[in-house]
Amino acid sequence: MHLLHGIDLIEIERMHNFLNQPKRLARIFTPQEIAHANPFSAKRQMEWYAGRFAAKEAAIKALYSVEKRTPIRFLHIEVTSTVSGAPHMTLHANALDVVTRLSISEINLSITHNRDHALASVIMLRKA
Repeated sequence: MHLLHGIDLIEIERMHNFLNQPKRLARIFTPQEIAHANPFSAKRQMEWYAGRFAAKEAAIKALYSVEKRTPIRFLHIEVTSTVSGAPHMTLHANALDVVTRLSISEINLSITHNRDHALASVIMLRKA
């Protein structure tokens, strides 16, 4: 097995500008992600979006560590939640193509927040 790792840290406040700009949100987050965040307070939305943004950045960093030729967009990466509430990553389009081509068998995602920052770590297991 070969590990691919990506990590990203973002200031939660950066998401404030996105909340009132649906077109910007729609370039980064899927309709399902946006619908999931809509019921939250503005403060919780900023935390939630920051964590998901960091997760997408971390996934792109992990994939680009071995495959830089294929462009991967934020919308190719969707962050959902398991029944227990743990974050889960679903890949689409180019991101899914790269993962398949690289024989990645597992993706592990962790997201954490503090008052000012959100951090995400993505570890991908690649068959040797």
